[in-house]
Amino acid sequence: MSDLGPVWRRGELPLPAEGRLLLRAEDWLWGPSSERPVLSEPCILRSAVCDLGSVEPLDFGLIHALAALARELPAAAIHEELGFRSLEDRSLFCALPLPRNEESVGRVASRLRLVRRLLPVPLRLQWLAPPPKASSAMGEEEFLKALRVAADCEIVAAPVEGC
Repeated sequence: MSDLGPVWRRGELPLPAEGRLLLRAEDWLWGPSSERPVLSEPCILRSAVCDLGSVEPLDFGLIHALAALARELPAAAIHEELGFRSLEDRSLFCALPLPRNEESVGRVASRLRLVRRLLPVPLRLQWLAPPPKASSAMGEEEFLKALRVAADCEIVAAPVEGC
């Protein structure tokens, strides 16, 4: 256990501590509302639509759609994958690890503050762990702590698998 709370290693994604149903937001964003599940209690939405790690402009249409989905289902929280997902308006179709440096902390923190204001439920970041041999200016815990302080956010430090 670190001072950031539990940190799981690559590939280990536990169920949310709340014991809630975990749904992929992308599975339910683009269909008719009538096809969405009817839930008896709030779920956790796992999302990769905010693209917080990208250098591209935020897609506010997708973020508003995610907010509407969170209200409709309902969701208790959104777990957003923190990785690099697009370049020059092209989706990479998977999240790549972010470089662990001050520039990434600043970029992600400013994007995160904007997105959090638009969502009706807490946004928690799922850290995409870099490959074990990746070199970075900051260690994993140092990067996560700097991001947590800069963005005043909760980080679900359970890394998700990249491509």
